[in-house]
Amino acid sequence: MFCRAVGCILAELLAHKPLLPGASEIQQVDLIVQLLGTPNQNIWPGFSQLPLIGQYSLRKQPYNNLKNKFTWLSEAGHRLLNLLFMYNPQRRYTHARTHARTHVRGDRIVYFKCQS
Repeated sequence: MFCRAVGCILAELLAHKPLLPGASEIQQVDLIVQLLGTPNQNIWPGFSQLPLIGQYSLRKQPYNNLKNKFTWLSEAGHRLLNLLFMYNPQRRYTHARTHARTHVRGDRIVYFKCQS
């Protein structure tokens, strides 16, 4: 979860405003879906088995609107935000899982192995 918070902070610094200014949990979930698209079994295996998912009716939204929100951001910047915001926790960037730091250099993301 920590890296998702880092993604929110980074996006807010880039946009100069709050990224997901929801006033309630339901509004917050709706804002996330508007930005990242509607989660489903294809992009997040196990999604339909989440305990509370039956209590929500999620809007149908194209998978990802980060490029639409950050049109001026480089491809490397979009890749970094996507790594930080990925729905599937098995694929989402986490420092603990990869033991690598990500740096944006020009048009690409460079991965460095951390010392143990």
